[in-house]
Amino acid sequence: MLSQQPPVATEPELYQVFVYGSLKRGMSGHHHLEGATFLGTGITFEKYLLTSNRYPLLSKLKQVCHVKGEIYQVNKAMLDKLDEYEEVPQYYTRETIKVRFDGNEEIKEVEVYFCEIESGQRIHETGEYLEEILDATC
Repeated sequence: MLSQQPPVATEPELYQVFVYGSLKRGMSGHHHLEGATFLGTGITFEKYLLTSNRYPLLSKLKQVCHVKGEIYQVNKAMLDKLDEYEEVPQYYTRETIKVRFDGNEEIKEVEVYFCEIESGQRIHETGEYLEEILDATC
């Protein structure tokens, strides 16, 4: 007779998300990350174009600078809500990139939101989006 094994408990799917704009701590959209685990700060391994007008945009069209941001661990339900907030796939796309964590130089693959630029965007050559700068230009 075959013995039945108890069902194996599966871990929930967890994702690491790199945020560089309005989802960062102290910014207008950070409440969308309520319940997420803050893992630290970091910088993109590759260079990207960080721009803003009314909101921040990260683009692969030009290699301008390494972008600074925060890394969070989220579950699938929160990732789906972030996709909805970022209007994936209508406006932003979510892709996997490499990020170097501050302090320990560890490189990890994380999810990030890209959007191709529109004309008239402010370019953040420092690699850091600050909402107060954005507000001053609107």
